[in-house]
This record gives sequence, structure tokens and C-alpha cells, in this order.
Amino acid sequence: MERIVHIQDNFSIEGLTEFLVRAYHIKGYSVIVNKFGTGAQLEISKNTYGIASILGLSESIRVTYSILSPSTLSVVFSDDKWTDKIVVGAIGAVCCGWIPTITAAVGAFNQYNLPRNILENINVYSISN
Repeated sequence: MERIVHIQDNFSIEGLTEFLVRAYHIKGYSVIVNKFGTGAQLEISKNTYGIASILGLSESIRVTYSILSPSTLSVVFSDDKWTDKIVVGAIGAVCCGWIPTITAAVGAFNQYNLPRNILENINVYSISN
């Protein structure tokens, strides 16, 4: 899924990257940064191991952004983590009762909102700088 964000002339990829890393570290996410030319790629994840992952509560996404023109930033979201939620939801619905189904639904809700939340943070940074 690609989104286009309008940016100002003094926009800084490094500043955006630092802003996002700080914002998601505060929320308990792990953030891996790969910088390249006029952009960067972030792997943002939370609860990707242990019982939270088994219950479908993990969140993970890859965000790649780069400057297309002096006033345009391309933001691409990929590698969403949906498999655990689908498996836990199906198993819970068939044989384990409602608890795994609820945790899978909560995980799916959080995963669904993750790209939107990241895009909101990017917009906040682009407007404020």
C-alpha cells in the first residue's frame, strides 16, 4: 500500500526517522532502521515472540519512505503480520473457545491500525517541520 505525503522544502529524512524511532520505542515497539539515499526503511514490531505471538497479539510492519520530489514523500507499507491472527482466530473459533478468538481479534485490530497510526505520525512530523 503506497501513500503520498506532501512535505515542505526543509523536510529531513533523518529527522523523520529519528521522530518515528523515538515515537515507537516509547510505545514499546522494536524498530530496525535501514537508511538509503533519499529515504529509509523501518521494521516496526511488537510482541513478535512468546505467548503474545501465540495468542495473535503480535504487530509487525515494514515502512519504506523516500523523497520523490522536493514536495512529495512516498510511503509504502509492506510485510504486515496477519498469519498468526488468522490461525489463532480459526483454531479458537473451531476448538478452543472464545479467548483465542478475542485475542486474535484484538491483534487484528491493532495490526489493521498500525499503518494508519504510522502515517499520522509522518503527517504530524511533516506539518511541524
